[in-house]
Amino acid sequence: MAEEKLVEVVASPTFNRNIRTLAKKYRSIRNDLQPIIEQLEIGELPGEQIQGTNYTVFKLRVRNSDLLMLNQEKLPVRRDERFDHP
Repeated sequence: MAEEKLVEVVASPTFNRNIRTLAKKYRSIRNDLQPIIEQLEIGELPGEQIQGTNYTVFKLRVRNSDLLMLNQEKLPVRRDERFDHP
């Protein structure tokens, strides 16, 4: 059963421009953000609230799946010095 949307999430033009720029380097950024957008739409407020502002502001980190894929591709290779070839 799909959860009903309680909130409409609208991205600012600045946010969209930043995502477009970041998507050139991080191809999965839109997919990484989608679960957060879905949480906001059902009324959840993920992250930590930032105190000391006149607005309700939350900060949160989103997992970067592109970096996870890069780390898996760059597994450390142990080089045995005894078997160096010329």
